Amino acid sequence: MDDPGQAPATASEIPPPLKPFAPGPLGPLRAAWFGVSAFVWTFVAFILGLPFLLTHPKTGGEGQWCTRIWASGVFALNGLWIRVHGREHLDRRTPRMFIANHSSFLDPPAMGLMVPGRSRFLLKRELLKMPFVGWYAKLSKHFLIDRSDARQAMALQQRAVDQIRTRGHVPIIFPEGTRSADASLAPLKAGAFDMALKAGIDVQPVWIEGAYRRMPRDAMYPRRGGLVHLYVGPPIRIEGLAGSAGRRALAEQAEAALRALEAQARKA
Repeated sequence: MDDPGQAPATASEIPPPLKPFAPGPLGPLRAAWFGVSAFVWTFVAFILGLPFLLTHPKTGGEGQWCTRIWASGVFALNGLWIRVHGREHLDRRTPRMFIANHSSFLDPPAMGLMVPGRSRFLLKRELLKMPFVGWYAKLSKHFLIDRSDARQAMALQQRAVDQIRTRGHVPIIFPEGTRSADASLAPLKAGAFDMALKAGIDVQPVWIEGAYRRMPRDAMYPRRGGLVHLYVGPPIRIEGLAGSAGRRALAEQAEAALRALEAQARKA
């Protein structure tokens, strides 16, 4: 394990993305294949996951299995695998808020495969309008965020806190707020940590390495084959943290933890 105080990797040390498009006509063809196969597989995964979603429709049932079915297909169709480092830090008996860096379309399926328990993503409310994805998000009770309406955002956050407390749902959040264009870690949004403080759960940091190299933000399809590594760090305790000052302190600790995991991944 690297010293948490070690300086983070510089931009020049970040591995560049593998070339996302093949020469000639193969690039557009591969992009079309990825788009069609992803859409079809999303439909199939939704149908296969319905029994898990409908076991308890008012609570979202065992919707995490629908996520895992979908994520497994996305990775299998593209010859991708995940490798988890730091499994000893995971505890499925204790709900925690999982946070991770975000630089690729492949990040959510990787986290969906790795996070134990009744995992649920924090999703933008606009996704409810998408076929299959929106239906699945609604049925499985994923956490929603609405940045256009502050009052609605507060109500949605309270609903998420209630889900964590009463149903044991495990939130997965990308606290940078958007995908990074160059795989560097952006400052974390302190507001993302309100949920952990209000629900009374610790924060589990995860660094995703390799997803950006296979599918950077603007790529239309992933580079086929290879590993996506997930480096799991020890949980960040929230004991003694509260209010806006506690939220900022938690965000700072989380960012430091992610940078330490980033340094560990770069040295591996």
